[in-house]
Amino acid sequence: MRNLIRSLATERGKTIFLSSHLLHEVQQVCDRVAIIDRGAVIRESTIDDLLRRDVGLRLEASPLPAAEAALEGRWPTRIEDGHIHVAASRDEAPEVVRRLTGAGVDLFAMAAEQHSLEEVFLSLTQAESTDA
Repeated sequence: MRNLIRSLATERGKTIFLSSHLLHEVQQVCDRVAIIDRGAVIRESTIDDLLRRDVGLRLEASPLPAAEAALEGRWPTRIEDGHIHVAASRDEAPEVVRRLTGAGVDLFAMAAEQHSLEEVFLSLTQAESTDA
């Protein structure tokens, strides 16, 4: 079904309106979404634009306390599940690497963390409900 919907849009230039609470499916099928809360459209955008907002970076580094010390003061950090999570954007990753290597920290892996469409939806609708 996903392939059929995508092919109708891409190969035949058709616009498909899909209404669903299964946001994981919506994320896989749709190019654009409108988020509706209590009957009002609160955000309309491409999936890419909604998900582009970086959450941070997830690092596998050693030793973790030295990594945290090297980054403190510049970015908020937290150690969780044997990784260090840094509230830095993807564009700041090279500076993060330079600080870590300059402090003698071994960096084994780094990945940008992003929200899912469901997480974006919840943050937007919860923000709207607290503003009301």
